[in-house]
Amino acid sequence: MKIKRLVLMRQISQTVFFFLFIYIIWSATYQLKGPLSPRLIFDADPLLTLSASIGSRVIIPGISLSLIILFMTAVLGRFFCGWICPLGSTMDLIASFKKRKAGIPDSKNKKLRRPKFYIFGLIGLSAVMGTQIAWLLDPLVITERFLSLTIRSACSLLGKGANFSPYSIITLIFFAVICSMAIFLSRFWCRAICPLGALYAVMARFSILRRIVVECKDCGNCKSSCRMGAIKDDASYVKSECILCMDCIYDCSSNSTSFGWGDKKTRNFLLDKTH
Repeated sequence: MKIKRLVLMRQISQTVFFFLFIYIIWSATYQLKGPLSPRLIFDADPLLTLSASIGSRVIIPGISLSLIILFMTAVLGRFFCGWICPLGSTMDLIASFKKRKAGIPDSKNKKLRRPKFYIFGLIGLSAVMGTQIAWLLDPLVITERFLSLTIRSACSLLGKGANFSPYSIITLIFFAVICSMAIFLSRFWCRAICPLGALYAVMARFSILRRIVVECKDCGNCKSSCRMGAIKDDASYVKSECILCMDCIYDCSSNSTSFGWGDKKTRNFLLDKTH
């Protein structure tokens, strides 16, 4: 069995960033001294920094990191969603225990993607009017809230002076509902609801890195394995919905799928061709 190198790299990245996220939240909760500031999570979230800057009419300090991530998205595509986001990583882990199902039709996928853009637009409009609502559905905030309230409360119950917050139950249920959606449809939250994903989808339309299929045998493996439903019935794909999970490279029965900077003519491929 050959090693799926790019998939393995993605999984390692997801694991590292997930535990890094936990470390940052933990150090902030218990005021531990460390090299990483808790503000890093906020600065790395363009949805939060941009909406806060627009709402307050002031450029938020640290916004440069968010702008860098947006620029990288315009070059690479939605790498953050597939390789870094802790909520997305949690859903991928849960979805890995379910059996693979056939992909849903393109028409349904297209309709399923729309709500997140409406939510993103509502957040932008609210920011212009001076109201901040981005934190309600932002994936980093949702994960941070779950870790801070639920896990901290659970740990506190094991010792003296337990500090169990009534909001922890609500937070746990909300987080569980989001993650459980992945059992029925992989990355449902990312496909249909996530406003940060909508922002990245807008930027990913311009990405230079692209998926290239040279000789398709119409086996349908790539479509059924695509966790975002980004691959269409004709094996082409919606670039703005691809989160670079790299599964389609190894699921291709003709070994003709790759990601690179070129096209079918130049064959200037960047990524794994040894599968």
